[in-house]
Amino acid sequence: MLTRFRVFLAVLVVMLLAAVGCERASETPPPDEMATVLSNVREGYNAEDAGLFCADFDEVMFPEGYTQDTYLETIQQLQAQLGEWRSEVYLGTEDNQYTWRVTFANAKAKLLLVMDEEWHVTGLWFR
Repeated sequence: MLTRFRVFLAVLVVMLLAAVGCERASETPPPDEMATVLSNVREGYNAEDAGLFCADFDEVMFPEGYTQDTYLETIQQLQAQLGEWRSEVYLGTEDNQYTWRVTFANAKAKLLLVMDEEWHVTGLWFR
C-alpha cells in the first residue's frame, strides 16, 4: 500500500513540475509597441482610469452598449476579486496574441492581448 502511495505521489510531483515548466518566461521580450500598450492597460487598471485602460483599444472593442464606463465597471469588478496589479511576466506571442502571467495582490491570472497590425487592442482576456 505504501508503494502505491509513493508511486502516486511521484506521478503527482512530476505532473506539477511539468505544468509549471510549461509556462516559462519568454526569452524574447515583447516589441516596444507592446510594452506601451501593456503599460496603459496596467496603469489604467491600477488607477481605475478607463480612458488610459482603453487608450489603445480598436473600435471593435466598443460594440453597441460598450463604453469606457462599461470597462470601468469591469476594472472595478476585477480589482474587487484580484486586487492591485503588482507585476507581470511575458510568456510569449503567437499570431498577434501576446500573453503574460500577471501577479495581483490576491491571485495570479493569465493576460491575453490580441493586437492588429497598427498595435490596437482587438481582444483582451484575463484567465
